[in-house]
Amino acid sequence: MKNLQKSVFGLLWLCASCQPEARQASSPQVAPASPEPAKAAAKAMLDAGFMAQRTPVSMPKTPTTAQVAGASGQPVMQPPNAGPAGMVALAPVAGSAGHTGGAPASAGAGGLAAGAGAGNAAADKGPVAPITVWIAGDSTVMTYTADRAPLEGWGQELHMFLDPKADIDNQALGGRSTRTFVYNNVVCVNGQAAFSGGTPSKTGARWERIENGIKPGDACLIQFGHNDEAKEYCERYVPIPDFKDNLAAMIDAILERKGTPILVTPMSRLSYKNGEFTATLTDYSAAMKEVASAKGIELVDLNSMSVEFYRSAGYEKLSTEIFEQGGNTHFQKQGAIEMARLVSKGLAANGGTLARYVKPTP
Repeated sequence: MKNLQKSVFGLLWLCASCQPEARQASSPQVAPASPEPAKAAAKAMLDAGFMAQRTPVSMPKTPTTAQVAGASGQPVMQPPNAGPAGMVALAPVAGSAGHTGGAPASAGAGGLAAGAGAGNAAADKGPVAPITVWIAGDSTVMTYTADRAPLEGWGQELHMFLDPKADIDNQALGGRSTRTFVYNNVVCVNGQAAFSGGTPSKTGARWERIENGIKPGDACLIQFGHNDEAKEYCERYVPIPDFKDNLAAMIDAILERKGTPILVTPMSRLSYKNGEFTATLTDYSAAMKEVASAKGIELVDLNSMSVEFYRSAGYEKLSTEIFEQGGNTHFQKQGAIEMARLVSKGLAANGGTLARYVKPTP
C-alpha cells in the first residue's frame, strides 16, 4: 500500500512539475495552427482589392467615397466601408493595377488616407524623394509674367508651402475650361463649340504637355470650373455632364501613366451682398466631388475653404488686398498666397501622396 501511495505521489509531482513546460511548448504552436487558411484569406482580400481597382465604377449622384479636405481643412465624407477614422484608400498598393504612385500610410508615404490628424503628416515626415507636381487649371491658378503684376494664380505661389524636392510645373492658362485645356482647336460656330478641321487635336495644348511629361510617381493637381460655366463663350462652356466626363478622361490619362491625380474644386468668386458671402461655382464643385468619389481619388475642396477664408478676412481686406482691384475672380499676390495656403492645407489634411511634401505649419 505504501509503495502504491509513493507511486501515485511521484506521478502527481512529476505532472505538476511538467505543466509549465507543457504550456510553454504548446503556446508557440497556437499562432501557426492553421497557416494555409490565413494565407488563402489574405490572398483573397488582396485579389479582391486589385479586382476593385480594375472594375469600372459608375458615377453616383452624391459623393460617397472620395477623401476630401473640406472647409475645416480636415478630411470629410466618411463612407460606410471606411477604415480608421472614417478614411478610405486613395490608391492601390505598389504593383497593383492602376497604381498612382502612392504607398500605404503605414509605410510613411501617404498613399492611404489618414485619420483626422493627417494634417500633422508633414511635421512627422522623413526624407522625401524628388517629385514633379503638375498643375492643370485656368487663370486663377496660372503663373503670370511680371508685366501683368500684381495678378497671380495660386499655382505661382504653391512652392512656398511645399518641400523644395517638389518641382512644380504649372501648365494652367487663362481662359481654359476642361475642353479648351485639352484640345487646341476648339472654335465657336453658330453659337456651338466645334473643332477646327472637324477633328479634335491636342497638338500644342497644355494638356498635351502634361500627358507627354508626367512620369510614374508624379502628381497632377486639376482645378477647373470658372470657364466651364461661362455660357457667353461657347468654345469654353462645358455643361455639367460633359464636365464630369472630361475630368474622368484626365484622371484616366494620369492613372495610365502611373501618376497621382488630385482634383481641386474651384474657389468661389467674391460674391458679397447685404453683409453675407455667398458661395459660387457650387454645381461644378459638386460635380468634381462626384467624379472624385466615383474614381476613388483625392480631392481638396477649395471652394468651401475659400468661402470660409472670405468670411474670416472680411470684405474690405478682400476687395483691397486679395482680389484684383474691382474684380471678383482673379487675385493679387496676397490672394494667390492665401489660396495656395489653403490648397497645401487640404493636401496635408488628406494624408495623400503630397502630404509629406507640405511644409510644417509655423
